Amino acid sequence: MTVHLVTRKFEDPAAFVTRMITYAKGFAACGARVHLHFLMPNSSRLRLENAPEGVTVHHLWENDGFLSRKIRVLSRGSSLRKLDRMIMGGDVIFAYNEERAVLRHLLRHRGRATIITEAGEHPFYGGASLGKRLALRDRMRMILKTDLLLTVSQSLAAYFTGLGMDASKVRVINTFVDRDRFRPWAEKCRGRRFYTIAYCGTVSRHKDGVDDLIRAFGIFHRTHPEWRLKIIGRGEISRMQDFARQEGVAEFVDFTGGMPSARMPELLCQADICALARPSSLQATHGFPSKLGEYISTERPCVITDVGDIGLFLKDGETASVVPPDNPEAFASALCRVADDYDAALEVAGNATRLLEYEFSAEEQIRQLLKDIE
Repeated sequence: MTVHLVTRKFEDPAAFVTRMITYAKGFAACGARVHLHFLMPNSSRLRLENAPEGVTVHHLWENDGFLSRKIRVLSRGSSLRKLDRMIMGGDVIFAYNEERAVLRHLLRHRGRATIITEAGEHPFYGGASLGKRLALRDRMRMILKTDLLLTVSQSLAAYFTGLGMDASKVRVINTFVDRDRFRPWAEKCRGRRFYTIAYCGTVSRHKDGVDDLIRAFGIFHRTHPEWRLKIIGRGEISRMQDFARQEGVAEFVDFTGGMPSARMPELLCQADICALARPSSLQATHGFPSKLGEYISTERPCVITDVGDIGLFLKDGETASVVPPDNPEAFASALCRVADDYDAALEVAGNATRLLEYEFSAEEQIRQLLKDIE
């Protein structure tokens, strides 16, 4: 079987790229011939230099002419025509979180190839404007023509079946992580203490509640003054720095900015607690944080809010410290419990690593997915 994974561009760091590369490795590990296609360059014309074993990477924009380099739609069109020539009868085309124009083009191969797409977010998480509603209606017409829709949560699967997608054509693919990236750093940092709490992701209020995390850290820091908070990622950094100053902990909060994905295992493993204070929201209810697999791979205790499908996998006191969302005081109390009985928290974290072998295993989930395709 030949699988073509198709997405717009390569970014580093970007959660969607990490997930797509892990998909590619999982398909390859299951014996598929895998081609990973990037249709357009990002602003810096970044390339994925180290292709995963068994995966052929195509930067289809690489030899664009002058106009294609200047006009994105021309670049995309040129790349799609190149891709058309590579697709053979019986192949699988995975349009990864693709925009409507790309999905519409790839559906031309319906019947001779299996068409898969994935929905990673609720379409209205940023607001339900008239434009978004019209775009969803158009996209749903195309999704209904695909052979399989993948989602990241049970609630998101239910949402799309409610819009008319045949439930037999919807699969939930849990978050997954390439544990081999984290294992060397987890082993190197095992037994060491850094007195650091780490968060990675978009630095904002609405998606991951970074303001709630800073407020919780401020409460925690009153009784644990030796600890620091490390915030890794791009976003509203100046705004969150102002917030840290208001909470009186600015000198104890380190903002790293965006970091290459290759650095993430080191940065997260060099922390004693991995934290996510995700608020209750449409995005949190229907999404699932890809960072959760990375957090668990560090073998460090996790403090996380109970939103969306998280409670289906992580249980408070058994695999993590799980607290209600939108409650910095409860989050701070959980941080205190972990810090004050760290050995017990490490045992709980050890229980969570079993999820990586079953629930969050890319290879196991993709093996089942291939059975559905075949």
